[in-house]
Amino acid sequence: MDKVLVFDVVGTLLHPSSPISETYFEFGRQFGSRYSVQMIEARFRQAFQRNFTAPSDPNLVDQYPTSELDQYQRWQRLVQEVFDDIEDTNQLFNQLWNYYAAPANWLTYDDVRRNWQRILEGGHIIALATNFDSRIQQILAGNPLLKSIQHVFYSGLLGFEKPDRRFFQAIEQHFPAANFTMIGDDVGRDYEPALRQGWNAVLIDRGQTNPLRPSIYSLDEFRL
Repeated sequence: MDKVLVFDVVGTLLHPSSPISETYFEFGRQFGSRYSVQMIEARFRQAFQRNFTAPSDPNLVDQYPTSELDQYQRWQRLVQEVFDDIEDTNQLFNQLWNYYAAPANWLTYDDVRRNWQRILEGGHIIALATNFDSRIQQILAGNPLLKSIQHVFYSGLLGFEKPDRRFFQAIEQHFPAANFTMIGDDVGRDYEPALRQGWNAVLIDRGQTNPLRPSIYSLDEFRL
């Protein structure tokens, strides 16, 4: 039976090259925003919660399908909500959208760089699974370590977001009779829904924020 290692991307393999609040601040002030970095950080967190956080009740998650257009519009709303001191955020949104599509604006975690070749040579199928939109294809194509991964699943493509069970079921259809392990940094979107689906799951907790849950602190500890 094939073993498929399914890695989350953002927060697990890649992270923005600079803090989101600082990037939003720099772009926002070009269009007249007077919000500080601290205010933008708080406003972004609240807007992200409203627009992108799935319900915590696993019995409700199947009510939230998505699409490329849906995700695009949600990011538009988020920028509008963060920068409500700017009358028209369309140009600002377009610049931010394109900024986060550029591979140069994403960095690979140090422990990923140290261990990725070992993982590739482990004899297992490697897949990437993310709630990101189609921009992930451009980001991965420009990443020297990750560009060779052929199996890439993102929510806009599948029509569902983690933790929706149908996200995981769609991946299963590509690998009949396989054994799956989900590796991710999010308890509610990676770890718990994978276990509910009957997969194995590994939680990467680099910040050691979940001391009561079984986890690893980096891919240095990951064993195939």
